[in-house]
Amino acid sequence: MSARIRDDTKEESTNSTHVPQLAVPPRSASSSISQGKDVLLSPTSAASNTMAPNIPLGEFQQSYIIQLLDRIHILEGENCALKQQDEEADEQCTSYRVFHMLENQNENAYTTSESDSEGESPDTSSYTAFLREPQWEWCDGTANLRGLGMIASPQDHIKADRKIAFAVYKYYNVSFQRTAIENAAKAKQVFPDPAPFRQSVQLISKEMAEAARNVARLAPNSLRGIVDLSVRNPTFEPFIWWYHQRHTDILHRLPDRQEALMRLLTSWVESNHSSIYAAIDAEFEQGLVSPLSIGYLVRPDEALVSIDPQGLTRGYIAMATANLQLNGQKEPDLPLSRGVEGAPRDDSQSHRIQTWTVKASSYKLDASLQVDVAYLSLTIRLGSAKNGPVPIRSLGVFPLSHADTW
Repeated sequence: MSARIRDDTKEESTNSTHVPQLAVPPRSASSSISQGKDVLLSPTSAASNTMAPNIPLGEFQQSYIIQLLDRIHILEGENCALKQQDEEADEQCTSYRVFHMLENQNENAYTTSESDSEGESPDTSSYTAFLREPQWEWCDGTANLRGLGMIASPQDHIKADRKIAFAVYKYYNVSFQRTAIENAAKAKQVFPDPAPFRQSVQLISKEMAEAARNVARLAPNSLRGIVDLSVRNPTFEPFIWWYHQRHTDILHRLPDRQEALMRLLTSWVESNHSSIYAAIDAEFEQGLVSPLSIGYLVRPDEALVSIDPQGLTRGYIAMATANLQLNGQKEPDLPLSRGVEGAPRDDSQSHRIQTWTVKASSYKLDASLQVDVAYLSLTIRLGSAKNGPVPIRSLGVFPLSHADTW
């Protein structure tokens, strides 16, 4: 048996064939080949590391080797270019970050037996930033918001991630959902999900800022002034500029990269405000307006009708959107875009009114035709939510498109 094994092994060794494998020459060899010099390639045995005798290449083989070497060099260049593109793509701003801002703990508690006053505009110095949505905590009859994923500073977090194109800030306090908390506690039901009382957007990357500037540049003259996106300061909702432009083709007119960035931004706006926009559209279609929708009512360059108490009618052209007049009062928790939570908390506030002003122009004849600039007031009563919207024509100043008769 052992002799047969030795014979098989010997026969296999005798019949084995060694296929020479050409070693690819260095780049300098291609120049030698192209100059007509004889280049000897050393075929390597497939079965061992011993070198076979040098074999001179014919003219056809030399030409083929040159083509292979050139192709290798081309592929190396393409690989380097692709690697550089990947590195540049990694550095491009392709995402956004949401920061959940909670009032500092000593200001964030709400006890159901306490009264609460309306909040002011967010002061970021009195807030702590978190990366995840907050959760409710209930202890001894007191509701608190507990943040998740706390960070020291949104600014430091942004600097550490070069992919962030823009940042979203959501501000929370317990008092904003006071009524809902009380009702859920009394009924022993689940608390509603924490809702921000205000949201803002801040552009981060230069590319994102340039895209926003191009949107303003491409917008109709009437809308250029309301594209108020900024790198220096956050832009708080309501995003009236997008409400008036969301059905236009303005984003299609941007360069591809800028269009992608603006769609990233407007997709977030739509996901958070589409239901609000739909509710506003529904009110306007019925000729109605409410504290939720009045800020969206006037579009720049739109014809306005003013009717004074004596019934005198006058026409104007809006030069801007309406601005809320605080008159020294605290700014409301709700910036007219967060839904029914913005309604006054009880009927005792139903006597209050909200005033908006619109910068408008008209012509007057004083020896010559002159442009007269005026600030028109739109007032609406802040009744309880059950009172509902009011007719647009009851404002005294309203768009011509909502006038039954001139």
